Amino acid sequence: MMIRIKEIKVKNLSAIQVKKLKVAHRKIFGEKLYFYDDIIYICQSGKSAKYIGMAQIRFKSPEFHFEMEDYNKETKTHNPVPYLIDFGIMIEKRHQGIGTALIKFVINSLDDYNHINLDILNGEKKEKQDEDEPFIDINVDNLVSFYKIFEFEVVGHWYHPSKLKRYLSMTLKLK
Repeated sequence: MMIRIKEIKVKNLSAIQVKKLKVAHRKIFGEKLYFYDDIIYICQSGKSAKYIGMAQIRFKSPEFHFEMEDYNKETKTHNPVPYLIDFGIMIEKRHQGIGTALIKFVINSLDDYNHINLDILNGEKKEKQDEDEPFIDINVDNLVSFYKIFEFEVVGHWYHPSKLKRYLSMTLKLK
């Protein structure tokens, strides 16, 4: 299968493009997309140009638990750290190498940075998928194994008190 991956800077999008991305996000992740000053990576099938995968990068942790800046001793400035807040492939397109291609593209496009951080919801194990979250991978071990292929490392766990959920934090050192 031929796929195309492209990087989109949210601040450069028209209202129509934003609407299309929000629809694609709901199909892939089963939830509403919130834009910040992000970078979105979209993956499309070659023939139909339908969205089949998406990744979203923020330069601030949504929950502010990560140390999100690297201090540059030479310039005496703080550099932002990219934070992978969404990454997903349509269920029917999984296990075809699309996720691998997308994560490699994201990592390569962010090679000017020192780290990429991410969180994985690490609550109780579910026996089956919730109907209102049809596209979320429920197997935390599979997710951790996938990211470890690309040398992400587990750096800890944290608990979100208002959402009553536990997360596993991972980071990838790029330099």
